Amino acid sequence: MSIYSPETVAFNDGVFDIYACDKYGRKTRLISEGHRFGVNTLGATRFYAAAAAQITVTDLIRVQMGVEVCEENIICIGGNDYSIKQVQIIADGNPPHKLLTLNRERRHDRD
Repeated sequence: MSIYSPETVAFNDGVFDIYACDKYGRKTRLISEGHRFGVNTLGATRFYAAAAAQITVTDLIRVQMGVEVCEENIICIGGNDYSIKQVQIIADGNPPHKLLTLNRERRHDRD
């Protein structure tokens, strides 16, 4: 008999900030900053399932369970803005965490 033991995940790949956005999807105000994340591999199944639903997906990150984030937020990583396409709770992870499916936004207004 084998006992399931989930792989321990880390949140040491960088930090991100969370922004609110208006009804047009533009950043409006900073909600919180300095959250740590870990990078996950974006698998073929997730990529093609999103493509079939006509959703563009560019990145997949894991964040700590206590981070308050939803699909209506924009996150900023290293000066790049990402829209959140899906928030998935991984309750049986070690530690429990959230997976954020992201799409990198194009910047039309460069300062």
